[in-house]
Amino acid sequence: DDDKKQKLDIGIWKKILKIMIRNKKDIIILLIAVFVNSLIDISFPLMNSYAIEHYFGENPDYSTRFIFCIMYFIMAVMMGVCVWLFIRCAAKVEESTTYEIRRQTFDRLQKLSFSYYDTTSSGWVMARMTSDTRRLASIVSWGVVDVLWGVVLMVGTLLVTIVINWRLSIVLLVIVHVLYSFL
Repeated sequence: DDDKKQKLDIGIWKKILKIMIRNKKDIIILLIAVFVNSLIDISFPLMNSYAIEHYFGENPDYSTRFIFCIMYFIMAVMMGVCVWLFIRCAAKVEESTTYEIRRQTFDRLQKLSFSYYDTTSSGWVMARMTSDTRRLASIVSWGVVDVLWGVVLMVGTLLVTIVINWRLSIVLLVIVHVLYSFL
């Protein structure tokens, strides 16, 4: 119960982010892969719109179908590579963050007095060392993926909507604002 009553400590999250940032290469690859994947997500509906207009309209023009199929295939492969990359990098960041948190926790536990272990159950300590560290690392690494993917997807979709029909995008923004105000 005491754990649930504690306020959010920003200092702890800063320490976790410092641990996570040690994997700069994986984080950079992760961010790029998520960004590119989001852009590809945005472009698929545009490609489908092009196909519907040119190949299924009143006067179909099949002169670009080969190039269209190649582009669609390349985008699908790129999307698959990006998903593989960000899953791989996020998993690496999660594992190394978990390891480092556990290592630091173990070092701290070694410095505690024996009276701490007399008053604290070993099961509680083990739960904190195993499942809680895993959850923290998972929240941080996969949270980056989810937040970045969502933000790029929303902003990109809004920009595409503005380019296609700016009046519709204004209506969309008003509706989203009204819906958000009810939350």
